[in-house]
Amino acid sequence: MNDRIMKVLMGLIAIGLWMNALIPVFRPQHASAQDSTRLVLEEMQGDISSIHTEVSSIQSDVSSMETASSNVASDLAKITHGTCVNDKIC
Repeated sequence: MNDRIMKVLMGLIAIGLWMNALIPVFRPQHASAQDSTRLVLEEMQGDISSIHTEVSSIQSDVSSMETASSNVASDLAKITHGTCVNDKIC
């Protein structure tokens, strides 16, 4: 009886070892950190490009506003000094 129990226990141990060895075959491997880092960097680069485009648009708008405010200041100076040529305003 001791020989039979020993064979069963050794068989169970062998089956357990084989199952441990085969686990990587049945489970998917985890993604490596390098691949996810590259993906995050690519997404960030796209976001930075969008931000750059928006900032360029804002700079253009600010430049237009500066030009308009300069024109308004010039017109006000003409009105103040009496050199205004627009009959509707002066």
